[in-house]
Amino acid sequence: MTLHYFVVFCIGAIIGSFLNVVGLRFLREESIVWPGSHCYSCNQPIKPYDNIPILSWLLLRGQCRACKAKISIQYPLIELFTALLFVATVDKFGFTWQSLLLLILVSNFMVILITDFREQYIFDLNSLGLIPFGLVYSGFNMGNWPGEVHVPIGALQISMSTALASSFIAIGGAFTIFFLLNFFSRLVIGRDGFGEGDNRLLMGIGAFFGVKWMIVVFILAFVIQAALGIPFLLWQWLRHKAYSTTALLIGGFSLAVVPYFFQAQLQKSPLLLLGVVSVSGGAAMTCAFKALKQAKSLPTGLMALPFGPAIVVACLAMLFLENPVLPLLTTILHF
Repeated sequence: MTLHYFVVFCIGAIIGSFLNVVGLRFLREESIVWPGSHCYSCNQPIKPYDNIPILSWLLLRGQCRACKAKISIQYPLIELFTALLFVATVDKFGFTWQSLLLLILVSNFMVILITDFREQYIFDLNSLGLIPFGLVYSGFNMGNWPGEVHVPIGALQISMSTALASSFIAIGGAFTIFFLLNFFSRLVIGRDGFGEGDNRLLMGIGAFFGVKWMIVVFILAFVIQAALGIPFLLWQWLRHKAYSTTALLIGGFSLAVVPYFFQAQLQKSPLLLLGVVSVSGGAAMTCAFKALKQAKSLPTGLMALPFGPAIVVACLAMLFLENPVLPLLTTILHF
């Protein structure tokens, strides 16, 4: 079995190397087939022995053999991360059709990490392209809604499995969530607060895992973004003396956690709970969106963090670490 894992690791590393090419050439609007691998500094073709995933970067010390230009550490990291995820997928789900579909999901995640981190852009092929694969995954009852229950659809009396019905609901739900968030954002700052790629990525995840996971991944992504992104943004803004922008973001975060200080009282009245959460949440988003609007005028270009990577990490955490993650998330969000 150890040999099997080694083979899977090697295949994952090779695919990770190809995904590096896909992500970067998508951004450059170049063909992913032609020309072959080459150095972007001197344009010299990369020899096969210099194109071994992970190992070649280490042996060359992150430099091009021909011109000595630095080669980004992104290359070995994506190769290693892809290889480890391939092994983790096969280890958890075995050599099955389920694993194959999940490996397609994981591979798209790697490209999304590249493009969203570099240009804050997610291509439709990597987001909307997940939906048909996700529906196949659910259609074979391999999602989180197993069983033989069927749901009638309208007067045509079309029926589908509970898993597949949940996937369609999740696709529509993800679209609705981001539509409402961007509607609110346009009212506050005059433009969308989230990219269409984030919306379509969550729709693709919903197609795979259904409405329950879609909601959990969305919430967990916000927690991850807040935990990692807010300190980073505050540090950047304080460095450039953007005190007004910093105050708005801190104020928004403070308003968002107001309900936690009144848990005992709010639990006794669902209507009061809904009212307080709506008011504090709306005020928090208003402050956050206004902070991001002000940040657009900063000269550094570090205005905001892409949300796609947080969604990817949240989905991977649920996929491989569901048991420890769910109780932790429940504790964080508990009323």
